[in-house]
Amino acid sequence: MNFPRKRSAQIRLVLLGGLASGALTSCGDGPAQNQPAAQRVYPNDYYVEGAGYYHAPFGNWYQLPYNALHNASADKPAMYYYGGQWAPQPYESIINLSAPNADGLRALDRINSHINRGGFGHSYGGRSYFS
Repeated sequence: MNFPRKRSAQIRLVLLGGLASGALTSCGDGPAQNQPAAQRVYPNDYYVEGAGYYHAPFGNWYQLPYNALHNASADKPAMYYYGGQWAPQPYESIINLSAPNADGLRALDRINSHINRGGFGHSYGGRSYFS
């Protein structure tokens, strides 16, 4: 006997979003580092030294966290920072995980080009272990 099933679109979206987040980030704290940069996905507000905070709905890196609040003063209302701008209301989006756009990838390339990885050919002060 087959009974009709009730399904909620919201529950399915939440479950699928949770599964996608875990699968795409390898169940870790950030993107899988063995993937090419263009294929990596980052969660919202992920921080990378030198690039800043990742704003997933905008696919780019910014100096402040997503929806950072600047407190109101007597003559100015509270403002929220997102996507490189300030606004009177926080930005609401269901996107909490995305891959960087072209500008976001360039920001990562700039910081990765300054990393000294050592490598072959360095003498370490002229000493040899074989002499």
